[in-house]
Amino acid sequence: MKKPNLSAILTALFLLTALSAMMVSSVSSEEKSVSDVINDAWEQHIWGNFDEGIALVEDLFERTNLAPEDSIAAFEMLGIIYNCKGDEFKKTAIGYLQKISKVGPCYIELPGSKWPIELRKEWYKLTYAANTFTCEQEEEITVQFINTKSGKTESKKVKLRTIAVPLPFENTSIGDYQKSLGGLGTGLSQNFLVDFNKISSLKIVERDKIDFIIKELDLAKSGVVDQASAIEAGKILSAHLMVFGGFTQIDKDNTMMVVRIVDVETSEVIAVINHQGGSNYFEMEKELVSKICDELDLYISEEDRKELKLGGTSSPEAARYYSAGLESEIGEKYGEAFQNFKKAYDLDNDFTEARQKMEVYRPLST
Repeated sequence: MKKPNLSAILTALFLLTALSAMMVSSVSSEEKSVSDVINDAWEQHIWGNFDEGIALVEDLFERTNLAPEDSIAAFEMLGIIYNCKGDEFKKTAIGYLQKISKVGPCYIELPGSKWPIELRKEWYKLTYAANTFTCEQEEEITVQFINTKSGKTESKKVKLRTIAVPLPFENTSIGDYQKSLGGLGTGLSQNFLVDFNKISSLKIVERDKIDFIIKELDLAKSGVVDQASAIEAGKILSAHLMVFGGFTQIDKDNTMMVVRIVDVETSEVIAVINHQGGSNYFEMEKELVSKICDELDLYISEEDRKELKLGGTSSPEAARYYSAGLESEIGEKYGEAFQNFKKAYDLDNDFTEARQKMEVYRPLST
């Protein structure tokens, strides 16, 4: 009887194992959702592994079942990564924004929170020139809620309102607080938008979108953006409500925040709401968001209220660094912005907004 060829058997087993591993890898890769692949690419991009991130996203286009919103998400991520690769890749990044525009700029909410400010500006230029700067929005949305009496999930239609916080909060603090809290007004106005965005019945208008319209149409005749020019821009962007505010800190235990809610169509102040606290600036901001919703009878679900409690920081120092980071971001000083956001996050590891901003500007900070 002929002895089996041991070498041939081992070779066959090796090939079979390798083929099996390749098949498993292929199936595993194909089974990954588009959002999971995009998240993997984002993680690579955060740490400067740009080519690895690009390769992950480009593999998505081998799939035959990409929905329009999936294609947009892929183009969006490629635009973000190429924008970070250096000046020689900026045109490539803008090219992906143009691809998004051709697929349809209103399939998903754009620009997203992961976009650095320079890319956001390019998007505004592109969509403004193409007359797709604003997307049509529904007047009502259907929300689901749990009936506390029956315990059953029910649905109802509620009015959708568009809200903007176009200006930093005015700082009228006393003594040294006037200087030390110099940038806090920017942080407060930004976090109002972050928290308004958690509420089902509200749609936000980003501050930089309002800034773009004011500059494009030369609405700030004096060169300074004020309430009047902001409201004029808000009308163009179909905003319903605008929030203007200020804060005064007298000592570490006494801070007053005041907000005025303006009806954009009439320019009338429809509510004035205040809240008093110590140095817990972002906690006060969240309380004011809830008060605004209650005062204006805006729909806010229990899930919205739970979401509203998340994020922000109770650390005054972290709030100041975060606000300084936002001002550096506006000035496109990316290294400085990253360092400020990092300091804020190091002081409070639960400060979600600081971490998210840190991720956006880490790859641009070197």
